[in-house]
Amino acid sequence: MKFDWTPMTDAQNQAQRRTDYQHCPLPSTHRRLAEATPAVHQALTNYQEPDAFRANLNATIQSLRNVTFALQSEKHSVANF
Repeated sequence: MKFDWTPMTDAQNQAQRRTDYQHCPLPSTHRRLAEATPAVHQALTNYQEPDAFRANLNATIQSLRNVTFALQSEKHSVANF
């Protein structure tokens, strides 16, 4: 299986870290999702290295679970969620 993706540049990583979460209706969820993104990219980067891929995939799964926990705690702020 071959992935067609473009790795994030250093500038994109820095821009992601500077994201303003104040204007997002779900800032904690947004922040957690931004934290999960590098783990996804690391897993894809290390796809051909089984141990590194597995470690990064596990980190991705944990990060995405944190996204769902944040979303559950913030869903009250969205009407009819």
